Amino acid sequence: MRKSTILVALASAFIGAISSISVQSFAQHNQEPTKHANMQTPSMQMHKAMMAPMKQMKMSGDVDRDFAAMMTEHHRSAVVMAQIELKHGKVPELKKMSKEIIRSQSAEIKILMRHAKMKH
Repeated sequence: MRKSTILVALASAFIGAISSISVQSFAQHNQEPTKHANMQTPSMQMHKAMMAPMKQMKMSGDVDRDFAAMMTEHHRSAVVMAQIELKHGKVPELKKMSKEIIRSQSAEIKILMRHAKMKH
């Protein structure tokens, strides 16, 4: 039960932090989030890639399966964000990091998906 509580707390903190960053980002630009709802800037594409899958997830109650499923979506989102950075970014160091993220997290997704399907 303790592992389950910790997982839920970590997931909540992660989602809360991302939401907070998003609100701060809009506030910095002195614009309401609704004004950007129909825009598909690279930054908004990255935000959508990160948030949409997590909102749709249903927890199984098995902490190991839930962790693997959540991390799979987290890594998939990171890969999408890295692909967007490669396409639109200008900083060589970040583009290099994006290539590494795509390589390493794609490999981890395969492992995580195996565990997300197992009953532990």
